[in-house]
Amino acid sequence: MVHVAHNCRIGRHVVVAAQTGFSGSVVVEDHAVIGGQVGIGDKARIESRAVLGSGCGVLTSNAWCIPERRCGARPRGRCASTSSSSPT
Repeated sequence: MVHVAHNCRIGRHVVVAAQTGFSGSVVVEDHAVIGGQVGIGDKARIESRAVLGSGCGVLTSNAWCIPERRCGARPRGRCASTSSSSPT
């Protein structure tokens, strides 16, 4: 089961595995891949071609998952968190 809350926008060709939850006003751009058991917080933005590994979480409205970087539980994975409204 995948839960999608109010006002979410999910782009084209996005792959979402089971047990994933999207909070309100989340934006997922085209060609993103989201693994199982991922939690995405309010107003987060997942950019085009980003990959979120299984079990990761994007919890703040200032979190950006950037293309070409993998977000996940592994130490080399990375989700960028910025204080501005766009990635650096």
